Amino acid sequence: MFRNLLLFGLFLIGTALGVAAEPLRVVTYNIRYANPNDGPDYWPKRADAVAKFLADFDVIGLQEVTKPQFDQLRSKLKAFDSYGLGRDDGKSGGEHAAIFFRPDRVKVVDKGTIWLSETPDKIGVKGWDAALPRTCTWMVFQLNNSDKKLFVANTHFDHRGANARTQSGKLLRTFTQQRSDGLPAIVMGDFNCMDGSAPYVALTDPKATGRSPLKDARTVSLKKPGGPNSTWCGFKEIAPDRIIDHIFVMGALTVRQVDVLDPRTSTGRFASDHLPVAATIELGQSD
Repeated sequence: MFRNLLLFGLFLIGTALGVAAEPLRVVTYNIRYANPNDGPDYWPKRADAVAKFLADFDVIGLQEVTKPQFDQLRSKLKAFDSYGLGRDDGKSGGEHAAIFFRPDRVKVVDKGTIWLSETPDKIGVKGWDAALPRTCTWMVFQLNNSDKKLFVANTHFDHRGANARTQSGKLLRTFTQQRSDGLPAIVMGDFNCMDGSAPYVALTDPKATGRSPLKDARTVSLKKPGGPNSTWCGFKEIAPDRIIDHIFVMGALTVRQVDVLDPRTSTGRFASDHLPVAATIELGQSD
């Protein structure tokens, strides 16, 4: 009893002094839209596995979320709040780049959505040579029982337009530098690009103007990244050396661990055609 009271007292003192809070567990996951042609991998056969996997995290970035999937995940993840707009109409039409978060860990300070195009504030616009409208969902969080704040963005770059991916990288880097306004930042999603590609360089180029560029969380993790060296499986097998889903970071935070994970359904099938990327992140230390 005395030990428990002592620990609780230390917790209260630590909170009052503003010491480092418990690290946040962050994950990005392309859950694959609900396509009936996926047969044994159709969404209803995967929904429970995806929800069970996501329940272990604090802040979640999802891609390819259709309105029915969004509603189902909201009902399954009752400990979470969420935000995201449909890319087609700025409401519920088309896929969402949704963010889920635990209100017992963070509270929302601000939020919004931009379209990856020459006119980011215009709803439903396809940018450059993109095949589809693409969005970035962003939120500013404040950690509960702390004055620490965090900018989080979640996105999905176009799968066909090479120029659109590069221009989206430039846009998102600049937007994050400006909108985060000095806060530590996390930018995650399905970027449809690999390390060293033009979009990747557009995001991480140290010679870019403005605030320091984003850094791949894998390259600054205190521990060696774990899991497969790929985030693509196509529901069949994990393709070697194909990491196209990323978590990028900027500012005063520490990446303690990054892992590519491999959630499966109860029958042993992949829970999506992508693999999720998870990171354990602590605020308060400079990059």
